[in-house]
Amino acid sequence: MIDVHADDYAISMNASEEMLGLCMAGLLDSMSVIPNMSCYEKAVQLYKENVAKFLHPVLLTVHLNFMEGYALSPKDGVSKLVDEDGLFNISWVKLFVCSYIPFLRGKIRCQLRTEICMQIDKVVQSGLQSDGIRLDTHEHTHLIPVVQDALYDVVKSGKYNISFIRNSSEHISAYLKHPDVLFSCRPVNFIKYMILNFYGGRLVRKFRKLNLAQGSLCGVLMSGRMDGRVAEIYEDLKTISDKKNERLELLFHPGKVLIDELNSEFNDSSANIFHLSPNRDVENAQVRALKHCNG
Repeated sequence: MIDVHADDYAISMNASEEMLGLCMAGLLDSMSVIPNMSCYEKAVQLYKENVAKFLHPVLLTVHLNFMEGYALSPKDGVSKLVDEDGLFNISWVKLFVCSYIPFLRGKIRCQLRTEICMQIDKVVQSGLQSDGIRLDTHEHTHLIPVVQDALYDVVKSGKYNISFIRNSSEHISAYLKHPDVLFSCRPVNFIKYMILNFYGGRLVRKFRKLNLAQGSLCGVLMSGRMDGRVAEIYEDLKTISDKKNERLELLFHPGKVLIDELNSEFNDSSANIFHLSPNRDVENAQVRALKHCNG
């Protein structure tokens, strides 16, 4: 099954409005919601005002975020993750390195566990999720070992009924049939692909007994610009999905942050390049163009 998915709802109001437009046009199957940005309540209200206009139901996923914005936990309880103002200041690389430093790993795992619960609770309390909670993460941080372990702790606690965790592994076989697409991908994305596929295997093994972290996605090798190349490999992706009987996410970021929406929460300058990028408009247009592929 092909799942046309949009990440980053509630990162800004403009991005949220653009994604809702796709929902109302019946072009999205699922959407991830960031719980910890300041526009969250307004974005939730906007969603509730428009959900009746969706042409079909859209699955919502809690998009756990440790890369930007303010932590929802009291800053004293997540001191290894935030600065003195409570803004997240632990990067992907820092989390990865800390996964292999014994005296830090345990503390960070505990603090991540606390923040994961706070972010899930916020979405549940907003009425967007209740039973069968779906989870993924901003910048695929749940592939990092220490984050995987914290997430596992939360799932095993039994506090929530978790129905889905994103597996960020990607099938390169669809690309091999289209060398022009494969070799058009940015070199850095091949590095991301190798890292995420390797740790995706760890994720699947960790959650296998819980029947979570199944499926795969398309959106790493073309990360930053999911454009017309998606349509070129769409049928091959669908064949893989059908053969493996799995949900395959086509992962888009079709909502753009406007420059006047940037505030102190957007404290990752490299991420801001992507938030503001015109490629967000390209991805929005590609979701619309896929209508003839996915029916």
